[in-house]
Amino acid sequence: MEQRDYLMRQVEQLGYVLGKMLSKLLFLKDNGTLSMGIVNQVFTGELDFDIDQLITIEEDNLIDVLKNEKQFDARNLEKLADIFLFLAENVNSNNCDQLYRKSLMIYQYLEELDGTYSFDRNSKIDTIKEQLKNII
Repeated sequence: MEQRDYLMRQVEQLGYVLGKMLSKLLFLKDNGTLSMGIVNQVFTGELDFDIDQLITIEEDNLIDVLKNEKQFDARNLEKLADIFLFLAENVNSNNCDQLYRKSLMIYQYLEELDGTYSFDRNSKIDTIKEQLKNII
């Protein structure tokens, strides 16, 4: 029981950090200083792993790694997908297509998992698919 409480606190803390990170990214965007280096610094400082690691995870293993190794729950997965989408849309990077693909995979997984229709999530999925068509 104590182990479960500890894990729940860890998951809640991860959600808090992801939310805080998204607000930092929005602040950086507003100040015109958003770059992949800054983003990676925020990830390593707050979550102790860098975004390049997440980007290079094989697509087949992405959800398993995030859920099992990084202890992401559905809410945290959605926040991470939001961050990936935000980065793909706002950061000059060679990894934009990978960021779009990772966020798309997470959103689609959540869509299957949730069982209810989310207008917001489906709008993001459509936007990502459209962007991926333009990249290729």
